[in-house]
Parts: sequence; structure tokens; C-alpha cells
Amino acid sequence: SQVKTQEVMQTELGVWGREALFLPEYEWAGFEETLPDPESAAERLAVLKELHEITREKGEAIVVLTAESLSESAPPPGSLTRQAETLKPGDKLDLDSFAARLEAAGYEGEAQVYQRGQFALRGGIIDVFSWQALHPTRIELFDNEIESMREFDIDLQTSIGKVASCEILFSEANLEQS
Repeated sequence: SQVKTQEVMQTELGVWGREALFLPEYEWAGFEETLPDPESAAERLAVLKELHEITREKGEAIVVLTAESLSESAPPPGSLTRQAETLKPGDKLDLDSFAARLEAAGYEGEAQVYQRGQFALRGGIIDVFSWQALHPTRIELFDNEIESMREFDIDLQTSIGKVASCEILFSEANLEQS
């Protein structure tokens, strides 16, 4: 398969001392689907953002992809960075206005986060599953200051570990343009 060949090529480049990014194809749940699988879309967004950061820093990057992934749309360079906000402990955060910004960006308020594009607000805690993230983040506040942040498992709702920062992507709907 093309994907297997893509994986072998990325590994071979690593053997020769050249780090390469692996740009995945979108996966579709069925032939009638109009939207890609959220997991593959998030993985693709994360790789595209990393690609932009590497090329901005080093001027170039190696990307291994299939003909199919090359033909799929991608956000304009830099749009993921422009539409993201990085939060870290010590930052001030007004939960009500943050929740309103999330809703305006297309996030859905839920009692419990179980998929990308959702958030849950409980007292001084907000759980957010950003569009490009591998895991959701639980942000705990003391008054209006971020006290701690942890990634957590969506099935068990238990902590995976503390994180020094988290990035929230505020616009997912308008990214697939080029």
C-alpha cells in the first residue's frame, strides 16, 4: 500500500540521518462521508503546524506523503499559528469569556469532553479538547489564574500527566482552504 511505502521511506530517511515528517492522508468513515475522521484530521493538522514551525526556523523540512495526501486540501501556511492561543500556568483567564470564545470558534459545550472540538466547564475547571490535540487538557484555576494543566484520558477521565502549556486552536472550520 502507499501508506506502508510512506512509512518505510520515512524510516529509511531516518537511517540516513534525515528527519522527516509523515503527513497522513485523511481517513473517511465511509464513501458517503463529507467530513474526514476527526482523529486523522487532528493528526494531519498537528503535522502541518509542525511543518510550518520547522520551515520557519530552519528554512526547509522533509515531508513524506502519498499522492492522495498531496492532493488533499491544507490550511494556508501560518494559519494554524495565527488562530491558536497558548496557555500556561500563571496566565490570567476569565472562564466565561474563554468559554464564549470557544463557542464562537465552533467548540461545543458538554457535561464531559469525549471528542475534539468540545469543552466542559465545572467551577474553576475547564476541560478543552482542541482540534489538533492528541489528548484533551484539564485547566484548573485559582481565582482567575491558571494553577495547573493536565492532559487526561477521555475514557477514564483520569490524568495522563501535567503539561507546561497547551495550545487551543480557535478556528477549525476555515482552515481547509488551499
